[in-house]
Amino acid sequence: MAASTLIDRALSEAQRVDGYWVLTDPTPHRAWAAMQWRRRARENRLYSDPIALRLPEIQRDHPLAREWGERADTLSRLATHLSRLWRSLTILDVGCGCGWLSHQLAAIRSNVRVFGLDLDPRELKLASRVFLHQRRVRFLCADALTVALPHGCVDVVVLAATLDQVADPAALLARAVDWLAPDGELHIVDSAFANAGDRPPSTGALNPDLLAPYRTEVLYDPKAWRNRLAAWWWGEIPRTRHPWIKITRPDSLSTRRSPA
Repeated sequence: MAASTLIDRALSEAQRVDGYWVLTDPTPHRAWAAMQWRRRARENRLYSDPIALRLPEIQRDHPLAREWGERADTLSRLATHLSRLWRSLTILDVGCGCGWLSHQLAAIRSNVRVFGLDLDPRELKLASRVFLHQRRVRFLCADALTVALPHGCVDVVVLAATLDQVADPAALLARAVDWLAPDGELHIVDSAFANAGDRPPSTGALNPDLLAPYRTEVLYDPKAWRNRLAAWWWGEIPRTRHPWIKITRPDSLSTRRSPA
């Protein structure tokens, strides 16, 4: 396991509010948080405690039922991959929101610890309240683009529907790789990437050139023929529409691969 004590040491100097640790003062970001809250309300993304506790399971008649079905597919693939690493893990879930994924990842094994990071105090308050029983999860209020987390402090970084939501994805990617311990892995899931010839600024998708500086591996490609065939054959089971990309830390000696 990465020296999770490096993060624990940082938390020992941080204030704890409503169950989460404050590493970045959220006050200057109140306008942003309010805007995010209004957007989530319009998109039916505000969840009660009972709903958040069960995610990614959700009522079939919920407006976002299909999307949560896709996220359940992502979770299943990611959890299976991480469980096969067969070692203790410290995981950083960047952009954790209400904490559902942090909670699910901590349930993989008893030797997994998860730190969920977000900048929205209301989301973190809900996460800390709903998942209070999960002792291997801690939630951090922090700006991922500026927070001073120690170099090499985690084994795994997860960017789930996060990289395409920040102002500077290249900067976040560089910081996330820096947080990885030797042999660590960064996983990008549920984020849209542009096709060749697309203009990412107009489509809202990420430019694939963003990944050029890194050692990448596509663990799931929704456009691969066998995955398209499976999506057609089992059409009632939602499949994620976005690629699952793993980045291995440059100085890693790992040669492990996982099937698409």
